[in-house]
Amino acid sequence: GIQAKLEKKGFVRGRIADPASRSVGQSSSSQSLLTRADLTRQQWTVIDLEQQRKGWEEIGLQIAGSQEAGNTSRKNLAESTKSFKKLTDEEKLQQWGTLLKSYQSEVDSLTKRSKLAESSMLNVYKLFQDVLDPSDIIESLCEELRRLMALETNHEKVLKELLEYKEEFATLKNQEVTIRNLQDQNQALQLQFQQRLEEAVESAVAEESQKLEAGVQRERKELQDKIQQAEQHIRQEKTLRRELQASYDELQASHLSTQTGFEELLAAREAHIALLSDEVERAGLRAASLEREKEQINQQYLDLWKKQYGSPAEVSGALPPSAAARLSELEAAVQSKDAQLKQTALQVDILQETLDRERSAFTLMSQDSARQLQHKAEELERLQREAAQLPSAA
Repeated sequence: GIQAKLEKKGFVRGRIADPASRSVGQSSSSQSLLTRADLTRQQWTVIDLEQQRKGWEEIGLQIAGSQEAGNTSRKNLAESTKSFKKLTDEEKLQQWGTLLKSYQSEVDSLTKRSKLAESSMLNVYKLFQDVLDPSDIIESLCEELRRLMALETNHEKVLKELLEYKEEFATLKNQEVTIRNLQDQNQALQLQFQQRLEEAVESAVAEESQKLEAGVQRERKELQDKIQQAEQHIRQEKTLRRELQASYDELQASHLSTQTGFEELLAAREAHIALLSDEVERAGLRAASLEREKEQINQQYLDLWKKQYGSPAEVSGALPPSAAARLSELEAAVQSKDAQLKQTALQVDILQETLDRERSAFTLMSQDSARQLQHKAEELERLQREAAQLPSAA
């Protein structure tokens, strides 16, 4: 092949299999992809594509200039050859050397241009022969990036769920802490009351007995008030929990009742729409039947007319009384069918308009029902959250 011929002539070196390229398709790990991407980056960094483009632009300008000069030279050579052919044999012998030099100059110019093109081509080939195709690496990097984006999205989702669990756990923990604090305060207040009472009795003296008793009574009252407040707070929490539960049960029952009512109402509307659709279809069938009857009467009218006259151009004289009566009867039947058709068409339009209004009302009712049900569902969720935030009964 071309590679073997170039190696044999020493223009390029043999292609060395790259371990990273052999591993393409064998390993899909991120480390392998990073290794191949880094190797590709190093190769293209060494190539310095921007600098190579500048060199190629200079060579392109040089080739363009050589082509322009070659075109001019060939045109002059063609004119010289044409003039040479017109010379006599003696003049040809004198001008032969000059013409030969012109041809030799043209051959030298073409050889120089050919060497420049070959050299440029070989330089480009040697520059890119061992360079990895970046499209595979870019495709793999894109796939890896998409995978990482999917992992990041999943990570954010899991992190969000974890935060929600933490918040829920913190709420439950706060409820337990609140109840435990109230119980501890109650026990501490009772213990404190007992200790102070014992200390007051033990240290009582005759002259201070009344003062101490008054102080004990005040402290006892204060402690009892605190205990009552704590117990009242607990009772309020329990009452609020019962009220929320009752509200939740009532709202849930209302939600189920409303949903059932909406479903029954929507079913009735849907049945009414189906009846209207059937009525529209029947009216359309009646209109089609009347149209066919009208066509039959028109055909009878034309048949009778042709039977009496043959064609409109052959009309002469008066019709027989029986034929005239039959024609009048048919004309009256046609007018009657036209009137029935107009009335039926009007009924169809009215029914269709009613059907459209019912369908629009059905759509609006469905949307309104969905909104109301969604509102009740949100209210139920709100009550559940409020009940969950209350301390559990001790």
